[in-house]
Amino acid sequence: MTIDRFTGNVLKIRVKDQEFNVVKHIYSPLILFGRGTHVFIVKDHQGSVYVLKDSWILVEHGLSEIDALQTIKDCLESDKKNKKTKAYRAMCPQFIIGEDLDDSTKDRRGMLANIPPDRKHRRVVTGPVGDSLTSYRSRAEFIKVMLDCAQWLQYLHEKCLIVHGDLSINNIVIYRSPHPQPPKPKPKRESKPKRVSKSKRAAQLKSEDTGDGTVVPATAEGVDEHIPVTGIVIDYDYARKVGTRMDRTSGTLPFMPLMALDKKLQGQYIHEPAHDLESLLQTILAIVCFNDGACGVTRSADDSVPTSRWFNEVDRDQLHKDKTIDLLCYEAEIEPYLTEYWKPFAPFLKRLVNVT
Repeated sequence: MTIDRFTGNVLKIRVKDQEFNVVKHIYSPLILFGRGTHVFIVKDHQGSVYVLKDSWILVEHGLSEIDALQTIKDCLESDKKNKKTKAYRAMCPQFIIGEDLDDSTKDRRGMLANIPPDRKHRRVVTGPVGDSLTSYRSRAEFIKVMLDCAQWLQYLHEKCLIVHGDLSINNIVIYRSPHPQPPKPKPKRESKPKRVSKSKRAAQLKSEDTGDGTVVPATAEGVDEHIPVTGIVIDYDYARKVGTRMDRTSGTLPFMPLMALDKKLQGQYIHEPAHDLESLLQTILAIVCFNDGACGVTRSADDSVPTSRWFNEVDRDQLHKDKTIDLLCYEAEIEPYLTEYWKPFAPFLKRLVNVT
């Protein structure tokens, strides 16, 4: 890693034998414990743009993200004859390169009185670069992204035999693929402008004047506002093989399934495919309860919403109780608090809660 000595900014990062130039540092953790994840937008020597994640992962974790992404890549490669493979390929990160560095927290933290679990240093490069989930431009676009995620999870579970383990708002991005630009028309020969008499020009200006000083906008003819989108599930740090029993649960607290929060299952928890779908549902609930419009419009900070407890409670046992009550009492604890923008979605949301 090359760092500017004057600004402290990261300039270049090496992963195995490839060096990437940093375009932008887009994420850094706000806390001093955990994975210490930093995310960068980077370019390779050919100018291709990717996402590089630098993090410290628990040594005891069941499956390496590098192995998970390679397994997914191999499954898609061997499933080329499937007509849907092209669509599935667009719903997951493109694995470029990854490396487990010869470095761990054991040496740094070995002198502490209470030694935390050992973590190792990992770098993973993937593509393409997507937009945040809250950047959806319409209800239809958001629902399309959620359907893509559900479809991809089915492929991940049934074909790759992997569960994600950490579905959340931050681990779903929207990839937008604009239509290619049409070829530029050949320049025409410049012709001399026709002379217009002063009286005729004055008449033209008078006809264009709206009378109130406003500017008449250009027509929308020829402008294509439809941009194809795809929902992509990212961040496979907590992925594992289907049926793997874990000593510790994982995930992001506001989106963790109920069984992952149940202290009775500590030491014998198995993250099932249905748990990924449960986390996806809780991601949808977060959007419809706290976003009141497209492109990141949020509801008033003064509003009281019962599910806000999910984001403030750190005690897992209490969070398990809060989530259980809210989901069982959906009609009293969730539906009345949907934002106005998402009210039309209420009947369908209730059915999702019931089946999940």
